[in-house]
Amino acid sequence: MMAPTAVLSYRIRVNQINVGWTLTAGEQRVQRLEGSSETWADEGAKTRPWGRLLLPQDIAHAVAYFTSDESELVTGSVLDLEQFPIGAPGTW
Repeated sequence: MMAPTAVLSYRIRVNQINVGWTLTAGEQRVQRLEGSSETWADEGAKTRPWGRLLLPQDIAHAVAYFTSDESELVTGSVLDLEQFPIGAPGTW
């Protein structure tokens, strides 16, 4: 295992993206296998604070940021795309 200072000397940044419930073709297959109704995505969206499930492009934007020069000074960060901020009320 490389020591943290060795990684730093190569200017390697380490960040993490926590992805929540995402509307993908794979999720649609899982929902069908589990016997969910045709309106499962609409029903699930009602339980999200912003009224929709994550989309693949939401994750792509976060990845693009972390891999761009704009995030040059960002390391050791966790971006939570779960949509439920820590400490937010459960009814939010």
